[in-house]
Formats: sequence, C-alpha cells, structure tokens
Amino acid sequence: MSILVAGGADFISSNFVLDWLARSGELVINLDKLTYAGNLENLQSLNGDQHHVFVKGDIGDSALVANLLAEHQPRAIISFAVETNWCDYARYVIGTAIKVGKSMKAAPESSRAITTRRQ
Repeated sequence: MSILVAGGADFISSNFVLDWLARSGELVINLDKLTYAGNLENLQSLNGDQHHVFVKGDIGDSALVANLLAEHQPRAIISFAVETNWCDYARYVIGTAIKVGKSMKAAPESSRAITTRRQ
C-alpha cells in the first residue's frame, strides 16, 4: 500500500512524511513543486529510503497525477500544497480538486481521500 503526499517538502509536511514512514513503513510518494516553502533538505534523512519516492511536480498537473495514481495506486492523497494568499489558495484548491478528480477517474482501482490545509 502507499499514499501520495502533495507539497511534502516544507517544514510541516516533511515532518508528517518522516513520522508516517517511521510509524507505518508504507510507501510514500512525495510530490512537491519545490517553490518558496519546499526544501529537499527537510527530507535529507530519507535519501536512499526505498519507502520514499520524491517527484518534483505540481499536484495541478493532471497527466502527472494520473501517471502516479496508475503506477503506485495510493490508497490516499494528502495535500499540503498551498498558495500564499486566500484568493490564490481558493482557486488552487478548487482547480486542484477538479484536476485530481479527473485523474482519479483514470485510476479507479485505488481508494482515495484528499485533505488540505492553509499555511
């Protein structure tokens, strides 16, 4: 089993990833655009860890998300990805939900859940 974590390289989300791996050992596909908050140094301790797959990309990229869903069949999508101001955030969440929903239709065999948070 696996989960897909979007925006998983910032301070809070990287700690979520580290904790998740320590507690479950479940494969984590970590998708992050590495913009202003994402920092791979936060995940440095996972270098070479077979249970952590880092993918540089955007949760809003429907084709990329569809490929990740098809390849890894995650049971859940947990999104920490966020923009900085409220209007951008609202557009991003709505747009991302639509795009991810379309991608999930292409991979109906996986269970899924989407959560978001505001930084």
